[in-house]
Amino acid sequence: GAIAGTPLLTPAVFLISSLLATATGSSISTILAASPIFLPFGAALGCDVPLMAGAILSGAIFGDNLAPVSDVAIISAMTQTDKFGKPLDLGRVVKTRFPFAVIALIIALPFYALGGSASEPSAALNAAADPMRLLMLIPVVLLIYIAIKMRDALHAVTMATVAGLIIGLLTGVIEPSQIVRVENGSISGILTGGIANVSGIMLMCLALFGFTGVIEHAGLADATAKFLTNENQSPRRAEVTLAVATVFISTCLAAVTSVAVALAGQLADRLLRSSIDPYRRAYLLAGFANSIPVVLPFSAFSLITLSAASALGDPSLTPFSLMTATFYPIALFVVFSVSIATGIGRPKMSDEPQATDKA
Repeated sequence: GAIAGTPLLTPAVFLISSLLATATGSSISTILAASPIFLPFGAALGCDVPLMAGAILSGAIFGDNLAPVSDVAIISAMTQTDKFGKPLDLGRVVKTRFPFAVIALIIALPFYALGGSASEPSAALNAAADPMRLLMLIPVVLLIYIAIKMRDALHAVTMATVAGLIIGLLTGVIEPSQIVRVENGSISGILTGGIANVSGIMLMCLALFGFTGVIEHAGLADATAKFLTNENQSPRRAEVTLAVATVFISTCLAAVTSVAVALAGQLADRLLRSSIDPYRRAYLLAGFANSIPVVLPFSAFSLITLSAASALGDPSLTPFSLMTATFYPIALFVVFSVSIATGIGRPKMSDEPQATDKA
């Protein structure tokens, strides 16, 4: 009951997901790893399920935007060069975007704390409470440790799942029939249910990649290049142009951020090189690609989160309830928009080549 009444569970899930995504650099793996563990746990304690799902998605986007091993960070660094054609240093790319990422996290965190108060568990849940169930937190700790140590969320979730099944069987929390069973000629259980959910996600990702190819071959790149026509515009106007183009491209690509950053990044490096500092271009690209487009109901991230949570069967979790509960991407959009409007954080353009940050 004491745990169920605390408002700290949802923000804790947000921070854990942020840590996991930053350690692994994989937003999708973080969603697939965290959702089956935290969503049922939070639902059992009376937490708001859409808010919990939004916390997981927000944490995944935090890592996708900041982690030095994420594809978005790497692509944003690879596509941008200085006036002399010198490529960017990845360490400095991460360092320059760190303050913006953390400020957005600080803005989003109170929303999860204020809205994350769990209701009291039902009488049936209290009656079924078993201290042995606390041992099921061991796989969660194992998941985080392996993910940080090996930077591989898929390997971590595999090991944590195996550990969870073993601990569950030994403690009696899980019955053998719950793992796999045959009823009326059909196979069901935890294993088959997990395989079915992952299969749907894989098919959806294949469809999204196909959609991406169609968009690129349809001439989106050429249309956007015509939009970015004025190289000699002011820094603020150039940044607004970059922000609008990035959000537009990411939205058209269903928030497949790596492809969106690659496409928008090539255009920005070619057409806005003289107006915006290259490191600022890099973090504006990643930031706006990971902002509003991510929370839209048809985005890849929203669909993957909903698919990963489908086994829970909670009717309150819909594309629209998830959209209004995913605060970090919205905070990221606000932070960068304020930075563009006020000029805070905007470095002065230099005529010298960018120095490489050895740190």
